[in-house]
Amino acid sequence: MYPVSASFLDALRAPHQMTARVELWSAATKLGDLAFSDGTVTLDRSNTTYGTCDITAQLIRTRGLATDAGTIDLDAVNVYGLTLRPYRGVVLAPGRVEEVPLGRYLVEKVATTAGDTSVKLSASGFRSYLRDDKFLTPYAPASGTAQRDVVKNLITGSRPGDALNTAEFNALPTTPVASGTTWESDRLAAVEELATALGVTVQPDRTGTWRFAPVPDPRTAAPAWTIDAGRDGVLTKADLAQDRASVYNAVVATGETTSADTAPVRGTAYLTDATSPARWGGPFGRRPYFYSSAQLSTTAAANAAATAVLRKLTVADTVLDLESAPNPALDVDDAVLVVLPDGTRQTHIVDAVTIPLTPAATLTVSTRQRPDQVTP
Repeated sequence: MYPVSASFLDALRAPHQMTARVELWSAATKLGDLAFSDGTVTLDRSNTTYGTCDITAQLIRTRGLATDAGTIDLDAVNVYGLTLRPYRGVVLAPGRVEEVPLGRYLVEKVATTAGDTSVKLSASGFRSYLRDDKFLTPYAPASGTAQRDVVKNLITGSRPGDALNTAEFNALPTTPVASGTTWESDRLAAVEELATALGVTVQPDRTGTWRFAPVPDPRTAAPAWTIDAGRDGVLTKADLAQDRASVYNAVVATGETTSADTAPVRGTAYLTDATSPARWGGPFGRRPYFYSSAQLSTTAAANAAATAVLRKLTVADTVLDLESAPNPALDVDDAVLVVLPDGTRQTHIVDAVTIPLTPAATLTVSTRQRPDQVTP
């Protein structure tokens, strides 16, 4: 969860005044804060760009985009590099606002209806730059180059001005890329493959800095926020469902080999928590997931990759869709304690969260129950 003060979190549980603004940028130049009537930011672990931002901005005389700095001609609002920086905050006291950045987004669609007084802007997280920046010719890193350095080169080669979290980057292992590694065209897929081999998630944070965070273990994640029903609670709606389709309790990770005489390396990770019915060989049964990458050249690397993939897949079959008072600091992969109206308490992992930028809308959260919290 994005760091906020205790006063901020306390305010969310009582009537409070919210703030929201959306900055429009062209490269390193801020054009102004948009006047808007509606907007949302969605963070979703299943989205390749991780986040999206949708804004309904206001027009003046149907041709000018309204900002706090004046009017921008609608013809200048385009999909050629403009970006959005949304924020949501809380007024803690007169003249004292604490706000949370919600990310940085590349405008990918501008839509308006003739004669209307609004324009809809649709934008995607900065991973979209890597998604779009395909290799013109196959990319083969030099033999012996560390996997982490290849990831860095893939990011900075497309986004040379972006900041990297140096502490997280320097903590990565210096395992070399597999000999003969070549990616045909997909830069983002290359980053994803190397990130899995390194056991991390690679994406820009809410301020635009690229992170290399270890994949969190859903079995041990401590709740960052409580979504509860009741007098002082924030829960407004909860829909529960069970679905085993995406539940796995083991991962087999294998490398690749170019020699018929050499078997590829192999690593395996299991859900072994004795208290979880989703455990390998437990009531759930056995359901392995298979992952393969040329970057897995040692058994240790294969085991590490299997563990990282398992942490993304080891989830209970209880899915909970929530609506609550908005907490803009909440993030994907956060653990939340859910307290239902009947008093049931469950720890869930956030899969997706939609943060509204208007006062009347609620926060929507999609979660999966932490595997060790399930009862048979």
